[in-house]
Amino acid sequence: MCEPATIAIAGLAMGAAGAGISAYGQYQAGKYQQKVAQNNARVADMQAAQRLDQAGEEKRKLGLQVADIRGKGRVAYAGGNVALGSGSVLDWDADLTESAVLDYNSIDYNAALDVWGLQNQAQNLRAEGDMARRAGTMGAVATLISGSGNLLTQGALTKKTFS
Repeated sequence: MCEPATIAIAGLAMGAAGAGISAYGQYQAGKYQQKVAQNNARVADMQAAQRLDQAGEEKRKLGLQVADIRGKGRVAYAGGNVALGSGSVLDWDADLTESAVLDYNSIDYNAALDVWGLQNQAQNLRAEGDMARRAGTMGAVATLISGSGNLLTQGALTKKTFS
């Protein structure tokens, strides 16, 4: 059977090991959370870039639709023996152009809002990751300080008991 002093010293060593392992775990958890947040921020950045590409594609399709409408309208006017360069045809064409410009602007505006939101999300995720890393480090330091204090107290009590 082990002597009480040996058991006390083993208990102190186990307490020190436990505090060290806990501190290391907190530190690693903070680093992991930072990496997760950074990856999520990269995803948000990619989504913002993709949203701009999507807006470009929406504008391209709108341009094709406007050209199709314009072509069909001109064919219809010409089929009705209406002069294409004057009067109501010009008014219709101007209205079509104005409507298309408004639609283009709406696409740009909506995409800009989406991109702004995604960029803010990415920035917030990076900040959260930095804070998680700091929290992990601070938790590790606090655990080491607390563990050290407990070990000193237990060591003093052990010394007093076995002196």
